[in-house]
Parts: sequence; C-alpha cells; structure tokens
Amino acid sequence: MLARLDMVPDPKDETHRRHYVGIGIVAFALGVAVGGLWEIVEWSSDNVLGSQLQLSNSDTIGDLIPDSLGSLRGAALLVVWARWGRGLGPPHPGREPRRGTELGTDPALRR
Repeated sequence: MLARLDMVPDPKDETHRRHYVGIGIVAFALGVAVGGLWEIVEWSSDNVLGSQLQLSNSDTIGDLIPDSLGSLRGAALLVVWARWGRGLGPPHPGREPRRGTELGTDPALRR
C-alpha cells in the first residue's frame, strides 16, 4: 500500500541486499507498531470507558508476542515477494518502466 502511494519505493525498484533488509525492517516495524497502537486503544478504553479489555500485563504481552511473530512472518513473505515476485504491476504514470519489464520483452510476463 505504501509503495502504491509512492511513500516507499516499489519493491522491485532495487535489487541490492540492503534494499531487501530495509523492506523487512520497515514491514516488521509497521506490524509491531499496529499491535502496539491496539494495546494503547485497549488501555484507553479501559481507563475512559471501563471496558476491561486488558486483563493483565500478561494479557498485553501475550498479545504483543503473536503480533511481533506475525509481523516477522509478514516481513519475510514481503521480502520473498520483492526478491522473486513481479513488483506492483504496471508502472505509475510518469514513471519509466525498468529495463526488461516492458510488455513483450520479459519472458516471465508473456503468460
């Protein structure tokens, strides 16, 4: 989604190892941040509305661990997709396509 909004580069724009490491770090960090924000919502709801969403500190940590593991899995899948996938599809308006990705020139696109 961030690449479609041109907030981060298309995963297929670079092919260096540091690019893939960066993709993994950003994806992991965003996933963990969303889990942390949800815990803030739970805490706020408990203190403002008395909803009792957070049962204990163990409940919070018990939520953050699977959030982190899911984020790690998602980041790994995104790196695999960026490395061996096809990118986002057609280039954005005003963007030059990468060499070899024009329709008809890349054997992988001739399906």
